[in-house]
Formats: sequence, C-alpha cells, structure tokens
Amino acid sequence: AAALAYSAASRSGGTTAPVRRPCRRSCGDPGPGELGRGDLATGALPLHVGLQHGDREAALRLVQLYARHRPEAFAVADRGMLPLGLAVEYHPAREDVLLEVLELTAVHAPRALARERRLLSSPLVGSRALELLAERIPEALGAPDGLGNLPAHEARPGDAGLAAVRLTAAHCPEGLALANAEGRTPLALVLATGDAALSDAAIDAALERCPAALGVTDRAGLLPVHVAARHGDKDRARRLLGHTLRLHPRAVTLGGPPRAPRGAAPLLHVALSVAQSHRDVAVVEEALDLTARHCPGVFGVAATVELRTYEERQTSPRLPVELALALFRARSIPRAVLDRTATLTQECCPAVLEGADGRALRAAVGWGGAPVRR
Repeated sequence: AAALAYSAASRSGGTTAPVRRPCRRSCGDPGPGELGRGDLATGALPLHVGLQHGDREAALRLVQLYARHRPEAFAVADRGMLPLGLAVEYHPAREDVLLEVLELTAVHAPRALARERRLLSSPLVGSRALELLAERIPEALGAPDGLGNLPAHEARPGDAGLAAVRLTAAHCPEGLALANAEGRTPLALVLATGDAALSDAAIDAALERCPAALGVTDRAGLLPVHVAARHGDKDRARRLLGHTLRLHPRAVTLGGPPRAPRGAAPLLHVALSVAQSHRDVAVVEEALDLTARHCPGVFGVAATVELRTYEERQTSPRLPVELALALFRARSIPRAVLDRTATLTQECCPAVLEGADGRALRAAVGWGGAPVRR
C-alpha cells in the first residue's frame, strides 16, 4: 500500500514524498506490527498517509484494519491533524469512510468531534456526528469557536441542521440566544435560510426552551421577526410577531424616537406589513395597544419594512396609518382597525394629520372627506 511504502522510504532515508496511488499488487494485509510503524520525523502512521493519498477502497481498508488491530491510532495526530480531520479534508463526499472514522473517533478521541465543524454541518454524516457529540461531551454544543459560533449557528436545511437545533435546545438551550461575533443568534441565522421546516423547528425550540432568543437584536437592531420578514417568510414573521409582542412587549420601542436603529422598523409597521387576512387582526390590535402604551411616537414614524418578495416590495417609508389604509383597501383588516389606527395617530402624533399632507391623509382615511372605497 502507498502508506507502507511511504513509511519504508522514510525509515531508509529515502524520499518522504508519498506515493500518490496505492499499490494494486496482491501482497496481503499488513500485520499489527506494521500498522504501528510511524514516520520517525513526523509521527505519521500508515493510517494518516492512506487517508491523505489513498483512494476510497484503500482508505476504507486501512480504517478497517486499524479498527481491528490498533483502534488507539484514531487519537494520534499527524502535524496536528487526527485521522478524523484527514477524512473530512480528503474524503468529504465518501460517506462510508467518514462514518467509519467518525464512530471510532467518538470512542477514542471524542473531543476531536467538537473541532471538526465541517463534519458537524456535513449533509452526509452531520446528524450522526452531532448525536455522538451530544452523547460523549454534550457541553461542547454550547462552546463557541473563535468566531463565537456554536454548531447551531451553522445549521443549514437538512437533517444535520435539524439535529443541531434539536440537540442544542436539549443540552444547552441558552445557546439559541447566544450572539456570535457578528451579533447574530442561531435563531436569526436559521430564519435567514428561508427553510420552513428548519425555521419552524428553531422557533419551537426557542419558545419551549429559550424564549429570550425572540428578543435579541443584532448589530443593525433587527429582531428575529425582522429577519423573517426581510426574507419574505410571512408565515414565520406573523407567528414570531405574536409571540414577540407577548413575551417582549417593550420591543415595540425598537425603531421609534428618539433613537431609531438603522434598518430596524418598529414592530407596529411589521404587523401592518405582514397582515394578510382578518385572522391577523388580533396581532395588529395588540401591536397598536402596546405601541400606544410604551412608545406613542412610533405613530409619527415613517419606516420601510423590507419584504423580499416580487409582488410586494415597499420602496418608500410609510406611516402606520398609511399601512393600515393599504391593508383596508386590500380587505385584510376591517374598518374598525383602520379607524383605531387613525385615532391613535391623532392622539399620539396629531401633527401627522395636520397641514396639506395631513388633510389629504384624513380624506383618504375617510375623515372629513369622501368615504374610502375598498
């Protein structure tokens, strides 16, 4: 095999350049003694070299031989890389090789699982790797890397992403609210993928195990509900909106005067932007009440809620009463909600309905002008 040739050449003082392909001659399997002979200079075992330079059959055969005769070799590093790291580096698409090395590493060097983040997010074996990590060292699911990321921060659509969210919620639920170096939580990053199954799993996990995650803002002042709305996921945005208003009522002050974070629209604007039918009226009314109580100045704020859909992308900022008027004309809210929005605007920010623009707006709403046509 290429690995044995490499070791022999190293011991005899020959070249250290490994043979690129394994030998195809029928020479039998190496014995346990040969498997333990490493490179005197680097400490590389035939296992390491075979994983780097052997094809799938050679690599898998070496892994099986070491599993039978020298399983402790899976805890031996070559230039700082364990066999698991080499398998991830040189055989990322070979599920049988990855699984074999993964299972043996979990027994003999379990902490190596936490270092191989690419393996944890692998679509082939990521879910199994996360399960083994949770069995052996569950606290690693809550240990951030150099960029502040947990495995849940790197969750992507698929079984591995679902496993990352589920296991993080089970073993370190506070990790769902942990912001990384960019100020983003696992919940916000999952919502940004736009995947319905993964987003629902993350929302369920946050509601059950870490409700605080719904109230964490990123550096731009965006809540998870803003992220869902920005990516055109109105279903998740409406669901998050109701729970955010219930669990974090003072979040309605975001985006309001005197300091409005760049990019963060007030929750009242979000509620009026994602409402689609009369079943959303309760959430809109709750947003109106909380805003009037905690941050009445929002009724005078014109903001843009980014909705990344082709049919409805707002390009200019709007007042809450203008959004309510558009919803009423689209038959999404009843007349009573429009009137209540206009009444609260008159009470909280009367200047909005004064002057030429204010009179035009009053006429459009139906106050002192022609009635509004649906």
